[in-house]
Amino acid sequence: MATSKDFKCGLFSDYGMRILNETFTTKREAQKAFREYGYTKDSEVWIEQVPLDAKGRFD
Repeated sequence: MATSKDFKCGLFSDYGMRILNETFTTKREAQKAFREYGYTKDSEVWIEQVPLDAKGRFD
C-alpha cells in the first residue's frame, strides 16, 4: 500500500459495478467497519485504496 498521505481506504461492494460505499482514513478503520456491518470473507465486499478526494455513497 502507498503511504496514508496519498490515499485513503474505501469499502466497495458488487464485483461487477465496483460500488464505493464508504471511505475511511485508515485501513484499520475500514476493517473495523467491515466486521461491524456483519460482512464476512465470503461477502461480495472488499477494501481497496482510493484517492483522497473519493466520496462513497454513505460519506
